[in-house]
Amino acid sequence: MMVRTPDSSEDLFAEAATNWDLQKLYKDLAVAKREFAPHKKREGLTPTEKKHLRGLLCRYSPAEMAKKLYKNSRGVEADLCKTIYRYVEQLTKKPLNTLKNWRDIPEWLEQNGYKIQVFDAVDGKKAIASSASDALADIELVSELIELVFDLLFKKNRKKSSFFHQFFQEYLSAEELAISQQGCQQLVLHITEPRWRQVFLQASKKLPAADSLFQLMNQQVDMLMITDKKLQEFLRWVSKKSNSVNVSYKPAAVRLFYLTRARAIAIASDPDCAGSAIGSLIEVTTTNTIATGLDIDINTTTDIDLAIDYISALAISRTIATSTAINIYIPDVIFNAITITLDDILKENTNSEFKEKIEKLKNNLPISKRDTFKQWWLNNGLEWTKKLRNVIINYRDIGQDWQFTEAQKKLLVQYYQANKFLMECLNSGCNVSPEVRSHIEDNLFLPLDSSLS
Repeated sequence: MMVRTPDSSEDLFAEAATNWDLQKLYKDLAVAKREFAPHKKREGLTPTEKKHLRGLLCRYSPAEMAKKLYKNSRGVEADLCKTIYRYVEQLTKKPLNTLKNWRDIPEWLEQNGYKIQVFDAVDGKKAIASSASDALADIELVSELIELVFDLLFKKNRKKSSFFHQFFQEYLSAEELAISQQGCQQLVLHITEPRWRQVFLQASKKLPAADSLFQLMNQQVDMLMITDKKLQEFLRWVSKKSNSVNVSYKPAAVRLFYLTRARAIAIASDPDCAGSAIGSLIEVTTTNTIATGLDIDINTTTDIDLAIDYISALAISRTIATSTAINIYIPDVIFNAITITLDDILKENTNSEFKEKIEKLKNNLPISKRDTFKQWWLNNGLEWTKKLRNVIINYRDIGQDWQFTEAQKKLLVQYYQANKFLMECLNSGCNVSPEVRSHIEDNLFLPLDSSLS
């Protein structure tokens, strides 16, 4: 028995329609939009605004939506602050700028009656379902309610049924999948799908011994990139580079550090990411997010090798992004970002020959004529960036042009997110042996031909 889940499609976050009256929301928020921004010519919500709204209703954070949409998280957050947040305030009669947290969106809209509170029974009749969020305060009541519904819809009638309440879907899916090895094998196939997150967490807690489930999850994550030779080559570089630095952190945390540096460089040329690359080092997420699960807090200010590599990767990211950003941002801002980063490299106690070459490249910039920087960059920027990149690769072995395809970039994001989720499950209070936990942690972000035995 499997509980039906929404079909995947290009219409992202479509599962929001399961619990929310989207058509009424679209209509009412369009009115709120006109009231908030009467100067906007376009009628109704834009496709992007609808997509962001659905994501919030599915309880994706702005950062999680950005990953799903392959956009920069700061850009998504800024867009939400200018659009959906303000429209919802207008719709719910809240004072302007009082919405500070994305989690308020579902709560406010539920309070205003936009959430569907029914599910379909097998005979097509509608039965009222009290909100699981209200019942969570009383665990025994929730358990009794679920058992009653389970008995009614499945034990007494084996016809295909579907629940409109996500809580029931998650509970029943976990209940079914956690009882057998075959069920666990089916479950791990969904490890990259956010809508299955709670099912994994529930299943791992239900198992008296979760070793087998976590081993299957670990294998499935590794399988994501098993057939891509370039990504396996990339992971070999990550492993080699991590082994070359003398630091006291766990190897997996150092590998993650270099994976995110390289990924930042790979996506710096993306127009949606160029602005963030100029402002700071863009990456899938902060290293500390997953490193916390490894009991690690990497410090790029005290470890000299990591500090130099961080700044060097930042320099490459910023110069690559400049080719896109030069026509969008004030040239002085870009110029300052590049020169400050080069100065930071020169301040570090590193190879004198390396510093000499970086200083020479810095002196090639039109420092005395900032007003001509844009034209100088349009004429010389690509060649200058190539020289900078070659110097950093030669002395720091970082900044290679992996020439990832869009599909490979997306796969790399999936691989990172799946590993992160694996660590979240490991630290969720489940019953997993120290040996299995240690093996998984030790093998994170390794190429398959370098996995530890």
